Amino acid sequence: LDLTPTEDPAKAARGNLMASLNKGSDITKGLKKVTDDQKTHKNPNLRGSSVVPAGEAKSKPAVPARNYGSAASAVNRPPKLELDGKKWVVEYFKSNPNLAIEETETNQSVYVYKCEGVTIKISGKCNNIILDSCKKTAVVFDSVVSSCE
Repeated sequence: LDLTPTEDPAKAARGNLMASLNKGSDITKGLKKVTDDQKTHKNPNLRGSSVVPAGEAKSKPAVPARNYGSAASAVNRPPKLELDGKKWVVEYFKSNPNLAIEETETNQSVYVYKCEGVTIKISGKCNNIILDSCKKTAVVFDSVVSSCE
């Protein structure tokens, strides 16, 4: 049995990495020198070869422009107000001035998504409130532990 301690390969790899990083200015000694005839800004023959001639260029078919605003707003989904685990989810409500979430707890969060013209009353103390992609939405709350964004 050989009971001599062996070095951990991960420690050896870290040691080699640190040794190569600590070389300082000697680290660039292994690089090859680029001569003037290899530099594109000093050799006009190389500069010309990187441009693709107009005859060889492949033409791509034109991609039609997309209208993002109207297509997204045309989709009407059913409104949703439910407690999903520790998160109150309020989604897709339109023109509802008295939406209420009653008796929240300090470990629950409220997530409001794509509501328009809605006033949300949150009773009790919740962890945080997040409004995402809402327009003309008001939030009235008693107390929040972390944040309202």
